[in-house]
Amino acid sequence: MKRSLNAPATEATDCIDNDGHPMHNIIGQTTCYYVNYAKFEEGAAAIEVNQAWYYGPFLGSMIPNMMELAVTAQSRNYLNFVTQLDVVMCSLLKNHTRLDSTVLKTGCRFETFRDERSTLKLVAVVCCCSGKDDPNCKEVTEAVKEKKTLCVGGTDRSLTFYFAKICSHKVVKEYERIGVTNDEGTPTFQHLKALRHTATTAIYEKDATCKALQTVTCQKSIVYDTDEGCCSHAHFCNLHRSLNLQLKRCFWSFGEKQEVDGCRVIFYRADGKWYTSSSLWFEMKQSKLIHLYAVAGNAPYTVSRALLVERNVDPTCSEHTKRYERDYFVISCYGKEGCDDRFTQDDFFKFLDKKVITDAMQKDSLPRCESGNVTFTTLDTVLAMPPASPNTTRVVGLYCTIRLTVGTDEDGETTLNITFGHVFPKPDDCTPQVAERDDLSYSCCYAAINNNSHTDKYCNYATIMETAFIKENDIPNADDTTESVDLIPQQSVYEYADYCEQSNMGDFGVPSLLCQPGGIGCFHLHKMDEARDKVIASCVGHAEEKVMGDFGREEFFDAYHEALLCQAEELKNRCQYVTLGNGAVPKLLCCCQVSVVRNNVAYCVEDTNTMFNAYEYEVKRIGEYRDTKDDDDDGDEDDNGDE
Repeated sequence: MKRSLNAPATEATDCIDNDGHPMHNIIGQTTCYYVNYAKFEEGAAAIEVNQAWYYGPFLGSMIPNMMELAVTAQSRNYLNFVTQLDVVMCSLLKNHTRLDSTVLKTGCRFETFRDERSTLKLVAVVCCCSGKDDPNCKEVTEAVKEKKTLCVGGTDRSLTFYFAKICSHKVVKEYERIGVTNDEGTPTFQHLKALRHTATTAIYEKDATCKALQTVTCQKSIVYDTDEGCCSHAHFCNLHRSLNLQLKRCFWSFGEKQEVDGCRVIFYRADGKWYTSSSLWFEMKQSKLIHLYAVAGNAPYTVSRALLVERNVDPTCSEHTKRYERDYFVISCYGKEGCDDRFTQDDFFKFLDKKVITDAMQKDSLPRCESGNVTFTTLDTVLAMPPASPNTTRVVGLYCTIRLTVGTDEDGETTLNITFGHVFPKPDDCTPQVAERDDLSYSCCYAAINNNSHTDKYCNYATIMETAFIKENDIPNADDTTESVDLIPQQSVYEYADYCEQSNMGDFGVPSLLCQPGGIGCFHLHKMDEARDKVIASCVGHAEEKVMGDFGREEFFDAYHEALLCQAEELKNRCQYVTLGNGAVPKLLCCCQVSVVRNNVAYCVEDTNTMFNAYEYEVKRIGEYRDTKDDDDDGDEDDNGDE
């Protein structure tokens, strides 16, 4: 008899298809077969799954290729394999066997197949049913009609199955702390950060509340990392997800999800030694790695400066990294499984050269922020600059912050504290515009760049003080300190500070935008064909002091003595190329004349930073800047015919 699904219509519809619609079986046969399987294979990036299912008449042309599944399951006995998947029983049922019903039982079964390393290779749920109304197949028939998902239940070593709209999973990884003992043999708190993985358990709860959550809890010396989630997009989806959470390619960094970006080891320096940490304490996907250098060889790796985002751990854990001012680093390796094995050995870090990392940290390509603070008291409520420049250093960072707090002591003196630092990740309110905060402080924030002399135009301690004090004194009165004046060098108005950009002046740290000696103006000086970030900028008074003063040095003279030309009337408030001497490289010189004074600070109407970035300029030689009177005298001599 020809096997066909297009048999003549009858009142009986013996099976349903994957969509839950009735199907006609072969005349005289009522056997229905349900098979739902998932094959798992470890790929380059994750555990890959190949999942398929079928529900309908038991026809050899319709059911999956059992030989292929047997190969995947690494089964050595094909007959045993197809017996496990009820192919033999369905064949007997289909052929109306006269076996006793106690021997031939319809219904569903769940089978798992693992390789010699106990790695899960194949899971399958099969149901052999005597017609669609077989009470032993009621669960699967209703699930197909209601379009439910096949989920696994139980634990990773005792799996069951069930049908539901949503499947849940929970993976618990267990670690033990690796402590550092002090002289008394007691583990010290500050270095209880490294972890060693000891066990992993997967739990699949049938009636669990659906939630996506990752928590870290602790119990004495044991740390538990719990990852919970739910899914409904595919059959066996909760099993597939949990297998990826259990994927272990790295020896040390098992706390993070394993991906193709390699294995990582976090480390830092304290007490003159290197210490390893665990990625479990950090949100690695949100953290930022800044490349320092690479080491080639048979087992290559890279070293990065790490800006890490701390994970919120349960109060049962004593590890809280924010209490320490640490520079964290990350070693990343790629290639074979467990490439980080040698990083866990004491000898590796014993011979890790601190100088190599320190030298790499000095690279100009790293973004940096000021770090430090200054505190002072004053009776001047319209103060526009601190009595001394803050003593700050440059540290690696992605977002720079400045914060000013104002207080008043019992003597009526105003106490100010200005703090410079860096922050990561970027705060929601990070803006270079100075703003007043809820705690009555003032702050601003801007993205760091790789220019050691950079000072943000809008976010610096001059603008933050100006905002704080002008805000309190913004009502004009007879004593208002804002005036418009014509400041010229001959006046020697050095009691003023000039508001100028600062760049590449050879100063230690980051100088203030409020520059002294003041009253002469600002400049930008840039050698032709050099990179724009090599521009030298400051106030003319500061350049004159460093070039011509008691402590003037030859390298300062060679670098920016052209800035002194800004005192010539012809160069004020403009930009031009100038050359001093035959064969000298032309330099673009922008000069602005300070003309507005506010709170003892002198400003240019148009600053040289704007001029430098906005215009095209012509080249002139210094000989072209002759005094007008000399030109007139020369002309008179010519008219008189003098030689």
